[in-house]
Amino acid sequence: MAATDERVVQLTMPGNCTFLVGLPTTREGFNASRALDGRGYATNFLGGWPQYQVQFVDNLRMLSHLAMRLGIDFVEQTDCGALRAAFDNPDRPIVILMSHTSQGAFEMNGKLIDQRQMLNTVPVGFSGVFDIFACEPNELAEELVSTRRDCLIRFLPRNVDPISWLVYFQSVFRLLYIGQHSYLSASEAVTIALINHARRPMKPTKSISDAISAFLTANNQHSAPHQGEPPPIDPRHSATLLDRFDHIQKSNRLSKTLAIGILVGTFLVTLYFAFLYQNDIKSVSFILGGNFLSLLVIAGWLRRIWLEGTTLDILCVLLQNLPPREAVQVLATFYNGTLDRRVG
Repeated sequence: MAATDERVVQLTMPGNCTFLVGLPTTREGFNASRALDGRGYATNFLGGWPQYQVQFVDNLRMLSHLAMRLGIDFVEQTDCGALRAAFDNPDRPIVILMSHTSQGAFEMNGKLIDQRQMLNTVPVGFSGVFDIFACEPNELAEELVSTRRDCLIRFLPRNVDPISWLVYFQSVFRLLYIGQHSYLSASEAVTIALINHARRPMKPTKSISDAISAFLTANNQHSAPHQGEPPPIDPRHSATLLDRFDHIQKSNRLSKTLAIGILVGTFLVTLYFAFLYQNDIKSVSFILGGNFLSLLVIAGWLRRIWLEGTTLDILCVLLQNLPPREAVQVLATFYNGTLDRRVG
């Protein structure tokens, strides 16, 4: 469609964007999310509101302050009415929604909204970009693609971690502020830049290396990028790699939950023994010192899990949005420049 082509190249300023958050951002909203019969986003945080505030809300505040300084309409506690209003503003054709899904329903301001109601919220005549950041919004996205043909839909057909993507959006908005990008080109540039940045701090696990190595080998791209016409890409190999990435991410989420549980348990045990031996300064010092070392180890573990998960998310974006040959070339560069060098 010609309209789609214009959106790909049209320059975008931050003032053309609306960023809506359907996830809880207050203690009251967090409690309402936990009351959604185990289906709310808040149930993922075993440490309760304190953990959620540190890991999500505080990072969201950094994004909101930046967004408002740049002129982005940043909307919290988003319900269907606020989402509909965003689509009705012709000066802001870029609408970004960060939410959570459970059994096909979207979490919006402490309520679960079914797919049909979400679909009706998007006007038939909307001709901008609707970027959906939620776990596997496949059914809604596919329905929007078929019924809202003037609208460009962006989504990830897999689980996403909102915390990881807050940093991503900070970079996208800063790049838009320069005034030389469309929203889509800024998103692609940040994705590639984050992959390059991941070469320094990340020590990838062998599972990622094996997955990419098998994919590159199957497509005859295991060595440096080809000169001339590259070999064709088998879409089945891309699907297999995405499945392996998804399996690794599920393992990471389990490890993250375990690490957080150990962190909270260690903290509570330390408090108990510190209170028990409160009159023995030497014992208290020993207990606190041991706890500090344990926290450092767990923090390092969580950092590795977060970096690995973010990198996998970015690689999946490339596989699903770049042309197959370009995606393979990026994976080959990433593998040969990072993974093959660090994982034996």
